[in-house]
Amino acid sequence: MLQSKININQVLSLSHSELRFLMRDTDGLYFVRIQPKKKFGESQKDKWGELRLRRLTIPWMPLKVAQKQVNDFLQSLKFPDWIYGSIKGSNNILNAQCHLGQRYFLTIDLKDFFPRITCGQVYNALISLGFNEELARVITRLTTFENSLPQGAPSSPVIANLVLIANLTPLLKLVDELGLKFSCYLDDFTFSSDKCFKRIVPKILNIIKRSGFRPSQNKIHYREKQCEITGINVSLNNMEMTPAMKEKAKTNPHLRVYEKRIKQNSR
Repeated sequence: MLQSKININQVLSLSHSELRFLMRDTDGLYFVRIQPKKKFGESQKDKWGELRLRRLTIPWMPLKVAQKQVNDFLQSLKFPDWIYGSIKGSNNILNAQCHLGQRYFLTIDLKDFFPRITCGQVYNALISLGFNEELARVITRLTTFENSLPQGAPSSPVIANLVLIANLTPLLKLVDELGLKFSCYLDDFTFSSDKCFKRIVPKILNIIKRSGFRPSQNKIHYREKQCEITGINVSLNNMEMTPAMKEKAKTNPHLRVYEKRIKQNSR
């Protein structure tokens, strides 16, 4: 928890006039960019061979600078050990690694993750974490666009993590009661156990929905013995790249380095 006496100057190195300018019309300080989704430097395609596109809402430089300052401050906070996405010192490999040794897995992707996070959720999350009302209002104003988190702003991932922390208490309580392992990599949720928990899946989904998030129905997978977790195949005590990635690694030096990192983190 933060102390309520933390003020704006400890988070933002902006003059009063600069802050007033940004606060006047924040929504007018963005532009939209459509670009191909990429992974390890390669554009992704759908099953029909068409490029997969991502719609980014990019802040203009003065606002982007302020958002980077917000991000730097929030990154200095202590995050719970189940948060792995967009946190310094963490990555998708460590997210997968924490599920080694388990036999049963449940993976869930959240639908329209950033756009579904509202200004109200951001403000309430900041208040619940100990920010005073003025600071919570300013940060919410500077980091949201048209009542939601913009995908493309440098502050959106860490803000999303704070919203998850503030809203997933019921889910964490259930995870603790059942003795499940749970990790979150932004919109990717993973649950695992050495015991079958398939009958609990509907309850898990209902709690996620009641917490304000929407699971993508075609991206809910319950697996035994082996599971793909944030792009990595996990099977009991082993981690490795997916077969498709292994094939690409033959000609992609970035993937070869990535494969080596995965092996180094396997037990």
